[in-house]
Amino acid sequence: MCALFGIIDHKNQWSKKQKGKMIRALSQASEVRGTDATGIAYCLKNRIIISKTAKPAHKCHFYIPQTPVILGHTRMTTQGSEKHNYNNHPFRGFAERSFALAHNGVIWNDSALRSNHYLPQTKIQTDSYVIVQLIERYGLDQLPYVAEQLMGSFTITLLDDSGAWTCIKGDNPMYICRIGEVYIYASTKAIVEQAFAEFGIVAEEVINIQSGEILTILPDGMTREVFDFTHSQARYWDDDMWDDPYITDESYDELRSMSSYFGYEPEDIDTLIDHGCTYDEIVDYLYYGGKIV
Repeated sequence: MCALFGIIDHKNQWSKKQKGKMIRALSQASEVRGTDATGIAYCLKNRIIISKTAKPAHKCHFYIPQTPVILGHTRMTTQGSEKHNYNNHPFRGFAERSFALAHNGVIWNDSALRSNHYLPQTKIQTDSYVIVQLIERYGLDQLPYVAEQLMGSFTITLLDDSGAWTCIKGDNPMYICRIGEVYIYASTKAIVEQAFAEFGIVAEEVINIQSGEILTILPDGMTREVFDFTHSQARYWDDDMWDDPYITDESYDELRSMSSYFGYEPEDIDTLIDHGCTYDEIVDYLYYGGKIV
């Protein structure tokens, strides 16, 4: 469980000071979904600048210039130590033009993708980086195809050096709203509302985005594409796990073995069982994120 957040202000309605304050508020509110690392990316004079560190957001002081789009991420480590900064988001890539990418979720078939698509081995250990490699292999104009290769849970944000911002929406949350001609986004509405509360502002419009949709916000408007998302989870989860009413001990062992992919320990599954949670409730808890108490 990680968080995505950022600002899209193609007409530079806000000053760099305003953007800096909002990014700081959004990033700190996003700590609820990850404190292992924090990073941002922006475009400056057609160059992608990335700044990231293995610190929680409240300990970060990122320089924000007058730039139209800022893409951010707070990380909860599931694969690849945050102590190696190259494992942290956003990631840099190049496919006709340079881009930065941040991902919230877990890609379970990253090893198979590297093998099947002949992607090179790198020192980066995170499952998320395979998305960058796929885009580099097939191009920014093939995002629907790339998204359809991913097996797991995901929502992805991407910024290229033209200033175009894109969200690839899987089943992980995303909330986008507008104030004037400025768009603010984060993984959840609660994160945005917490940040807005510091400034006494409210959203004027919520921008709808559905699972299986790719939304791009450009200086001159929006575009939308779709991709087939229906197979993404089904290709990993055995259908019988969802439909079989006779859940066995082996079913819970499967949850324990997968818990680390979601940032939990096998003992956390036992805690939820002790609290009376059903099998389906534990699956939802892992998949959509929660706090083990």
